Amino acid sequence: MTEKRKGIRGGITVALAVLRVWFLALYRGGIYPFGDKSILCIDLYGQYTHFLGFLKNSSPSEFLYSFTKGFGGNTLGLFAYYCISVFNLLMFFFDSMEATAFAIITAKLVFRGLCMYAYMRKTSKSMAVSIGAAVAYGVYPYFIFYYCNIIWFDCFALLPILVLGTEYVADGKTPWLFMAVYTYCLYSNYYIAAMFSVFILIYFFWYSLFLKGYDWKLTIKRTVTMAYAAIVPILLACPVIIPSIKALSGGKVSDFVFFTDRKKPMTNYIWAFACAISGNFNFDQSPVLFAGALEFCFAVMFFISNKYSKREKTAYLCILAVILLMMYVPQIYYVWHGFAWPEGFGFRESCIFYFLFLSTAAKGAEEFSLKTLLPAAVIALLSWYFAGKLFGMQVNKLFIILMAVLILGAFGAKIKNGAFKWVLSLLWVTEAVCISSPYLIGDNMPSQKQKFRTDNKVNALKSVIENIDDKSFYRLEDTDPYSYSQAMSIGYYGTSHFSSLFDNRQKEMYEYFGYEDTFYSTIYSRSIPYIDSFWGIKYIFNSGSQVPDNLYEKIYDGENGENILYRNPYRLPIIFTGDTRSIEYSENWRQYIDNMYVALTGVETLDEKGNRDYEKLEVVSRAINQNAVKMIKQQGNTIKFSAKGKYALATIMYDDCWHIKVNGKKVAPQKFMTWFTAVPLEEGENIVEMTYIPRGFVPGLCLMAVGAFLLIPGVLLKDKVFNKEGRLC
Repeated sequence: MTEKRKGIRGGITVALAVLRVWFLALYRGGIYPFGDKSILCIDLYGQYTHFLGFLKNSSPSEFLYSFTKGFGGNTLGLFAYYCISVFNLLMFFFDSMEATAFAIITAKLVFRGLCMYAYMRKTSKSMAVSIGAAVAYGVYPYFIFYYCNIIWFDCFALLPILVLGTEYVADGKTPWLFMAVYTYCLYSNYYIAAMFSVFILIYFFWYSLFLKGYDWKLTIKRTVTMAYAAIVPILLACPVIIPSIKALSGGKVSDFVFFTDRKKPMTNYIWAFACAISGNFNFDQSPVLFAGALEFCFAVMFFISNKYSKREKTAYLCILAVILLMMYVPQIYYVWHGFAWPEGFGFRESCIFYFLFLSTAAKGAEEFSLKTLLPAAVIALLSWYFAGKLFGMQVNKLFIILMAVLILGAFGAKIKNGAFKWVLSLLWVTEAVCISSPYLIGDNMPSQKQKFRTDNKVNALKSVIENIDDKSFYRLEDTDPYSYSQAMSIGYYGTSHFSSLFDNRQKEMYEYFGYEDTFYSTIYSRSIPYIDSFWGIKYIFNSGSQVPDNLYEKIYDGENGENILYRNPYRLPIIFTGDTRSIEYSENWRQYIDNMYVALTGVETLDEKGNRDYEKLEVVSRAINQNAVKMIKQQGNTIKFSAKGKYALATIMYDDCWHIKVNGKKVAPQKFMTWFTAVPLEEGENIVEMTYIPRGFVPGLCLMAVGAFLLIPGVLLKDKVFNKEGRLC
């Protein structure tokens, strides 16, 4: 059998083994599609599936700005941060959110195993070890437990290939593999790619100077090639990176720190190590060092083997120690995360340490022998014993059985070393099953819903919205949402939103009007007619418990008193004309809105005690609706309308990214009611065009052009640009 055919068969074996582990884990947990529990949980439930739904159903113009994101907001940053992955194309083959998520996660897990397999095939002499290590990496428990964060998976999967490309450059080969993978990582998730950039910088010099022992002069020459290989992808990805950073900076919750004294409580080092070697997973913002016991035993075998040089052992020990220290020392830890503390799902860089540790373990398994196994087994057993004694860790009995099989196999005279490595590979996969699957069972996986709740709610709301015969520009809200980002997947203009790219100004405005302020969210939690009117909320979807149905008109009543749709008779248009100059600010939101009503209509809607008069509110609503602008076009990042008056006033968040023309002349937006937008008009009829261009988008395109210019000579004239050793000429 040819090597190519062997390689393909090995890849198929890895894919099937990863699927076996993943499906068994879901089956044991009773999770979709093997049970009644939903696969949608945490961020997958609250964010990603809705952003994918938005990507699937929206027009291209909404990739820059959309009113489905909160009060309206920058969607380029959100699209770039959450949605750029080739695996997301699978969403076009499924209608169900459950099925879409299942297909994408499954494909990414298999892809991760195959990437590790490709790396091992280039660096390992044993097919069995390559398969075992690839499966272990594919179903690493940290990935299984955090499967809800699918935006990181592409980069995690490609880490072995990125490392292989780095080794090619360090060895004097051409940089195309590194450049292709690094560019994709930057587009897929620039945050994880930035983390990998720190690691690659360390790895390149470690590999060149310590592992391979290349001299300084040669390393410096190849560093020039590495710099070219890194800078060009960064420039090519600038249309994504710059707008994303700008968007994130508008809603960041962690302050920028630079080696300060700020400290985060760290896990006891020995305790974390005990978790690792005993196969215990600790979900408390602690480093998840590696998957289980066999890797620990194999790594010990590497360090005590006589078949590896002292240089190689010392080099691996040093880089493992450096990465481990960078995970534990707070002042250095910030480097991984752009000098800011990550909120939730800590120690995302653990996959880097695990990859290095797994590579070390694979080298130990490759030189499997009784001489190295026995002392390693003794060390492993003693470590497990003390882990149980000191910290009460429950060591899986299967680990002891696996180790016993290894030792008996090593003693067996009839079993050849090469053949037994396949037994070793099988044991490796078996351990992966036993370690990974418990994290999807019972309380280990938070926020699991009944399988059909999400799809049923989506379908109910979609059917109601489709029956609304209203082509005007309005907002709709749900007082009992299943997710605060559901407007993006269903396709209505709401006010709530949940993502890392929230807008601090929207949160500030929500707080002012007395709504709940939660982590990364703006939440429309109850219907208040006075606010609904001002915000332009024309329809409210609810079961009836939180809507003032004595004031609102019920226009749709679902079965069993559920899925009721109300029309708000007091709703103001989202854009209308008036004069803002006499509106007086007030710390009380009721008074502030009433001040606006008085300035625009001369009618007070609050009495001396501050009580609302809904009859007067209806008078105000009719008066302001008579001044509604005439919409010509509203789609994505473009609004066009005609208007007469002093100002066009819009409950659209003020943002200097709005490029506005009145009768073809550029005008600057002004603030209306502190947070919203006013456009000064000319006398007579005005045609107003508003176009939203996200911050950093144009500079990003310019820098991408520079990157393409630098790339062209390397592609077209590669033999002249790079010499035989892969260095720049």
